[in-house]
Parts: sequence; C-alpha cells; structure tokens
Amino acid sequence: MRYDLGRKRLPSTVTLAITLTTLSLLILGASAWAQQAPTTTQAARGGRGGGGGAGGGGLTADAIAQAAQAKPDIPPGPFQPTWESLRANWKPPEWF
Repeated sequence: MRYDLGRKRLPSTVTLAITLTTLSLLILGASAWAQQAPTTTQAARGGRGGGGGAGGGGLTADAIAQAAQAKPDIPPGPFQPTWESLRANWKPPEWF
C-alpha cells in the first residue's frame, strides 16, 4: 500500500519528455563545445585537451625534433641517473 503525502506524481509521459529534453540539450551543448576552435592558449598546449589523441594535438615533426634536442638547464646535484646513486643519496623527508 502506498501512502500519498500530498505530493502528486507527474505522468510518465511528462517525466519522459523532461528527461529527453534535458539529454538532448546536454548533447547539443557538448557538440557545440567540441566544434569551437581552440583559443590561443589551448593551441599552444596542443589543442583543447592538452595534446595527444587521434588528431595529434597540433604537433609537427619539427616541433617534436626541437623538443627532443632541447637540453634543460639542470644544476648538478648529488644524484646520478642510476639506482645506486638513488639508494645512496635518497633520504625520507623530515615530515614523513
């Protein structure tokens, strides 16, 4: 037995219409957003999603070659790119 607390239920056709309208608006909004051209900042990062994906993110072979040849300025430190150096020099932080 169901008790009515003064709240009327919408007919199922109205509920279905509201649900379908909401879903269609979400889909239309998402497709409109996807079709917009990326902004200058987004294009510099390689597209809207930050690069990768099937579209390549706007990367060219020249840009990849330049990035591969670029050497960042890293100051010398106690670590070398070996496991032995890591084992010898790593210490847990004080807060740990």
